[in-house]
Amino acid sequence: MYSLNQLGDWTCLSRALELRFGPSTYENHQSTLFKLKQFGSMVEYQASFEKLCNKIVGLSHDNLLNCFMSGLSPPIERELKILKPCTLTQEIP
Repeated sequence: MYSLNQLGDWTCLSRALELRFGPSTYENHQSTLFKLKQFGSMVEYQASFEKLCNKIVGLSHDNLLNCFMSGLSPPIERELKILKPCTLTQEIP
């Protein structure tokens, strides 16, 4: 790979290693999901949340709903609690 100039920087090396050997077995997507917070737009938060959800098996729908709510910015979380959504599809516009 080096002789083919495919390792230009750390990001390229990291990506090449992951493609060759797969993702790290030490990644804890569930922990990352539980710590996820909304700092940008709702669309960005939703995309990050869904990406992590796709990597996790075994969490109940209620746990996912609670996790989504708890990561929202406080003003949006308050507004959604008033609506009392029962599903993620109700909660995510």
